[in-house]
Amino acid sequence: MANAHRRRNQLARVKVNGMWFTKDSEIKEEAISGLRANFDKSELIPIGRIENVEDLAEELGCKVGRLSSAYLGMSLGAPFKSAAAWNGIKERFRKRLAMWKWQYISNEGANHLNSRHFV
Repeated sequence: MANAHRRRNQLARVKVNGMWFTKDSEIKEEAISGLRANFDKSELIPIGRIENVEDLAEELGCKVGRLSSAYLGMSLGAPFKSAAAWNGIKERFRKRLAMWKWQYISNEGANHLNSRHFV
């Protein structure tokens, strides 16, 4: 009986994008008002040990994710000082810069680099 009460309380208050919602109607009102959350594409990523995460995800209509998710090409679970975490990002930027240099700095572009209006 205590577990059922705890589960109901856990699902009674939900924080979405920094705002606390206490009822399903508030979540629906927020979705209708123009600030929409696409819960089909959303993931619920638990930090620490959370009971009944699957129930909460089902209630919100989203899926349960893991901390090994990536954002802007970097793993969210990786330590930011880890060289291995940054190697892929640095290589991607090297390729983009090489492409940019190839497109914009040619023999004709070299003459423009020496002109006064570029300095």
